[in-house]
Amino acid sequence: MKMLVSTKDMDRNEWLKWRKKGIGGSDASAVAGISRWKSPLEVYLEKTDQIPSREAGEPAYWGTVLEDIVAREFTKRTGLSVRKKNAMFQHDSHPFMFANVDREVIGSNKGLECKTASSWKESEWKNDDVPPEYVLQCQHYMEVMDWDSMYLAVLIGGQKFLWKEVPRDQELIDLLIHAERDFWNRVERKDPPPIEGHPKDKDLLDILYPSALRYDESVELPEEAELLVKEFEEAGIDEKDAKARKESAGNKLKSLLGENPLGRLDTHIVKWENVISSRLDTQKLKKEKPEVYFDYLKESAYRKFSIREVA
Repeated sequence: MKMLVSTKDMDRNEWLKWRKKGIGGSDASAVAGISRWKSPLEVYLEKTDQIPSREAGEPAYWGTVLEDIVAREFTKRTGLSVRKKNAMFQHDSHPFMFANVDREVIGSNKGLECKTASSWKESEWKNDDVPPEYVLQCQHYMEVMDWDSMYLAVLIGGQKFLWKEVPRDQELIDLLIHAERDFWNRVERKDPPPIEGHPKDKDLLDILYPSALRYDESVELPEEAELLVKEFEEAGIDEKDAKARKESAGNKLKSLLGENPLGRLDTHIVKWENVISSRLDTQKLKKEKPEVYFDYLKESAYRKFSIREVA
């Protein structure tokens, strides 16, 4: 590997510009199609400057703030000294692979990745388990940095500290390199990855195609669209059936509660509570004060998706 650029005192905007030039460790699971948080399409759109990089939320912010604390606690509990690298690195043979690692372990050929997690995610770290997104992140870093293994240290819920060692898995790394190479080739030739049903893709499609052409414009769809239409319609039938079953079970539970707002089981609490809300009566406002209604009326547009059989 080689040092691509120093990140010491680099601001976030500059750092994001450099990240667009290759695939980082936090991109690896999304590129491989296993990320719960980001789809391959979103990474592609970020790398090709079609959408801005997602703003870091509260969890990411606190992860950065607490990184030094997690690293110090790792040293305290393991006796292993670590240090920051303050640089972005690039793989010699696979220049599309970047690494911006948290720490290296002094006196060894290993690294450290620091994480924070909510208490709701504790089960993901039980026994020898590690969230799959982080496994791929570590394998990506090990390949770029030529490390033998990496440690993962995590602070869960602000009160439980764990650390684990992730060994190098060359077979997995080879698969990851193949996936990342294919993805980066798509980036270079401006060929977006296919839609694979990731829940995040709906919002991305709305951004990419916010409005349609004139109503009479049409396109001939390929044969594979027939299978997708069938799948869509069958899912709609399943959805209606599931909704009916859900409503039926809910009504039976309501009848058991009667006038009681709360019901208890060993495993669950069932509530049927009073809720009072205030809503603007737009019809009354329009009738009695039309000048006010139209002054504050805001037009919105969206694309409605539907399928119907040809008569």
